[in-house]
Amino acid sequence: GETIVVDRSISRSSTMMMTTMVMLSLSLGGDQEDWADGLGWAALILFMMVLIPQIRLNYVRKTTDGFSLAMVVVWLGSLMLLLSYLLFTDQPQVLALELAVFGALSAVLICQQYYYDELWGVGKCVGLFMVQVVLCTIIGFASYELYRRVDGTEYDWVGAVVGGVAPTVGFAVGFIPQFKIIVRSKSSEGISLGLVLCDLAGAVLTIASIVLTEPDAAAIAPYASIFFFQSILLAFRVCIFPPPKSIDMVVPINGAATMDGVVVK
Repeated sequence: GETIVVDRSISRSSTMMMTTMVMLSLSLGGDQEDWADGLGWAALILFMMVLIPQIRLNYVRKTTDGFSLAMVVVWLGSLMLLLSYLLFTDQPQVLALELAVFGALSAVLICQQYYYDELWGVGKCVGLFMVQVVLCTIIGFASYELYRRVDGTEYDWVGAVVGGVAPTVGFAVGFIPQFKIIVRSKSSEGISLGLVLCDLAGAVLTIASIVLTEPDAAAIAPYASIFFFQSILLAFRVCIFPPPKSIDMVVPINGAATMDGVVVK
């Protein structure tokens, strides 16, 4: 039962971000719109990868213990409100794509919770994934229709509140269950460092892309919230309650490694 866990998350996260920066530098031109698109695509790459380290971590550990399901559920609802708002306000479409991918991976994390910890079968988890897709689609279309109906009316402010303020609050509130888990257990071993680093970098690049395209405080606010609270989570993960080791690879002490051919005797 006892395990040794080998740290590789920092190097992998650094590789992700370096690859993104190289692709960004190759995609940028001299025009401001090109810069906005390039930053948006770089953010897309990071947000596409941001949950992959966490999904892999859960897969290796065969549990989601230490990672808050409530955080993901709140994030997913907030994402749908923000996604439809970005589309309605003509922000770069790449930003909408990045949120759609992030939402799909969030649904995978929720399914992992039920597969590993609630012992659901694969069929039930696939059904749960499809239910999440349908619910998210309904939320997205309903909020987009709301923005369309109030646009140009005396209730125009409702769109900014639902599409900007609500997701900002949602992202902030979503972090609270994860913070509680870390503080109570005095360990951050259930959270992937790769998730934190990629989310931080993605938030910064997205803010820059929005500023260069058409500055919109309501669209920027959710990403500013992500940056602030992920900075706190990074402090928990690295300084305050660091895990004994990273959890990128789990090796039984009295047997062969489960991954990468490493053997511990």
